[in-house]
Amino acid sequence: MSFREFIFLCALLYIIVPECFAAPIEIQEAIEGQSSNQINKTKTYTILKTIVLGYFTHIMTIRPSPDTDQKNTLFWRIAFFVYPTMGIGTATTAILSACESDKILGIDIFQDFFAKRKEDALKKRGKGGMSWIAVFLSDIWDSIKCVFLQLLGALSIRTYTPNEKEPDKDPAEFQKEVDNLTEEIIEFEQANGRTLPREPDNVACLAAVLLVLKPRQARRVKHCILNSSLYLGFDLKDEEIETDKDKLICTEDMTITGSGSIHKYQAGVKPHSARYLTPTMLKQLQSAHYLDNTSYMGMCITFGQLAYTIIECVDADGDKWAKVIMIIYMIMSVLQTTSLWILHKQIAAFSIYYDKPINYEGSENYDKPINYRGSEDYDKQKDEDDIIINPMGDSSSLFEQIMPRLNDILYENSFLDKIVKQEALYPDNGYKTFTEHKYWAYMLSGFGGLTVSLLVGIWADYKAHSTTQWIVLAWILSPLLLIILTILQKVTITEKGILYSLSVYFIYLIGIAGAACVLAATVEGYSIKTE
Repeated sequence: MSFREFIFLCALLYIIVPECFAAPIEIQEAIEGQSSNQINKTKTYTILKTIVLGYFTHIMTIRPSPDTDQKNTLFWRIAFFVYPTMGIGTATTAILSACESDKILGIDIFQDFFAKRKEDALKKRGKGGMSWIAVFLSDIWDSIKCVFLQLLGALSIRTYTPNEKEPDKDPAEFQKEVDNLTEEIIEFEQANGRTLPREPDNVACLAAVLLVLKPRQARRVKHCILNSSLYLGFDLKDEEIETDKDKLICTEDMTITGSGSIHKYQAGVKPHSARYLTPTMLKQLQSAHYLDNTSYMGMCITFGQLAYTIIECVDADGDKWAKVIMIIYMIMSVLQTTSLWILHKQIAAFSIYYDKPINYEGSENYDKPINYRGSEDYDKQKDEDDIIINPMGDSSSLFEQIMPRLNDILYENSFLDKIVKQEALYPDNGYKTFTEHKYWAYMLSGFGGLTVSLLVGIWADYKAHSTTQWIVLAWILSPLLLIILTILQKVTITEKGILYSLSVYFIYLIGIAGAACVLAATVEGYSIKTE
């Protein structure tokens, strides 16, 4: 018999063989002691069950970080676990972005063309075409089938592709169709007297890419862009990125795929900036739909958490204020799961290679990049065709045939510079809509979360004045201190130093105190014997 088998046998005998004691001298004391011990075990089991099923399950429903960096995702999951109402911002932003997807991407200006194309397609296919309901139900069935096959061990997530019945088109054929459809969109808009945006705005090409893709594939590519899971991959020398080093993401820290994933650095493309990518880059979005990861497992977890919370709230055992925490977690889990259902997450970020010149050269006559010329360097009396380059990089020049485009060089206000700094390229409607959604979503996160939490307290009765009540109220109100401290840090501390480090440690300390409040309220609440 091996040592491992011996240990296993001892553990098995310890569990199976009943404990034996001598007859107690005082029967009543023995009965009371046994009863007290049983009660303590029951309370401990209830507390652990509440923490696992009521609190920890919420972690499984939190949206992952868009860059799919495990460290960032873990950080935010811990933060949203301690203060679940903080997740209202990300969940609401995702829902609003999905509802206003066309407006954010800028393709809403082609609604007339979309309607005409849809009408022509229905006439061509007759009754045989798939409606959006059929596509949605088919999508659900594919995902459920994937989950069950994984559980049965029939195949792994890496080998299963839900789109096997919808294979991708040949890249050359796909690009040709996109080019033809782009021209068709432009001709349609011009025929209706509309003025289309000029380069570098390629919104017509983006619309064509989404139209050439099948409905399910197009929806998943949209989700990838709207979820900020689209990146540009490029290489730079260390001496060229001193000022923006903290804004770049190293590829090795990410879970990422695509043509740009082999390069050293990544820069995130905001949804409203996708329209300004070159046609070559936009056409690479064809394969982004494979990264879609619908969270049906998260839905099952949320339904289980919802059922458990309802059962616990109906049960009279324990302080109601301890159950307020559980209700708040449940509400936030439902919101997070809803956002994941409306705007899907991705198993990895998608990177496109930035195939334009990045490094600039110095000029003999100018202490500026070689293609940078201020308007003062040219005669202002030019023909309309000879557009002057200005320092903001929002126009072209007659020299663009022999020099790189202004937007292709990495210096202040260039295309890639604004992408790296997460700034707006142009104040278009998509940028306005996206920023408004984020603003209102995070306002709702701060004040809406506090309001909902305090309203749940009405059910627990504010007249209770129990120890658990004060602990729970401290936990509910503590995010206000966290928000104020974060704002002060952003406004007053401009450089990273001792003061910045102290503020960060203090923020972490508030988080630890919040977690302690949750644990203390649960233990205190379930230690009370309710008659």
